[in-house]
Amino acid sequence: DAYEDSDLSGLVLRVTQSGAKSFCFPYRFGKRTHRLTLGRYPAMSLKEARQKVLAAKTQLHNGVDPRAEKHEKRQAKDLTLAKLVPEFIELYAKPNNKSWKQAEDNLRLYLLPALGDYPIHQVERSDIRRILDKLGADGKRTTANRALAHLRKFFNWLVERDYLEYAPTDGLKKPYPEQRRDRVLTNEELASIWKALNHLRPAHANFVRMLLLTAQRREEVASMRYASVEDSV
Repeated sequence: DAYEDSDLSGLVLRVTQSGAKSFCFPYRFGKRTHRLTLGRYPAMSLKEARQKVLAAKTQLHNGVDPRAEKHEKRQAKDLTLAKLVPEFIELYAKPNNKSWKQAEDNLRLYLLPALGDYPIHQVERSDIRRILDKLGADGKRTTANRALAHLRKFFNWLVERDYLEYAPTDGLKKPYPEQRRDRVLTNEELASIWKALNHLRPAHANFVRMLLLTAQRREEVASMRYASVEDSV
């Protein structure tokens, strides 16, 4: 959704499906229409956003594209997804999310193999859709939904850090419906399963024990590494 400022023409507040809010300035330069992302709300105030719009209008009046400076900086950096994913994990995911390993695994397993060499400003919505469609075709529908959630956080972070004008995940809905599971194991059933694990091979038994102890999904436990476990050796 988009909401125009009633006091200053040109200033727009965009609200994504996830609830993220950002100020932008749609404008025409030459024969093309562009959109200058100003900053995320509430990190950027309404007053600051209005000041940026006025500055951009001054540039347009002088025949200067307001996006030119930001575009030149992005081109000079030549940043790829492979370079930015580790930065996202270290600066955002680890400090803010206890399950940051899930985010890292989703980005490492599904985003980087397909788009790792892409400059970040060249990634389009269709590229993200292809990743999700492939997961669905492989029967990993729930994984596709979780992957989109982590991809959306990553690209929104790039917008917030001013690496991108907008996120290619904007407008993408959860690709597959999920059915809520009402059936849960009783304490007696859990105890029986735990005892029965002694008759399985150690690797298989430990896998199931980890599922029971963490309540994580099979794919997430299967992709765990020693670094995923606190105080691991």
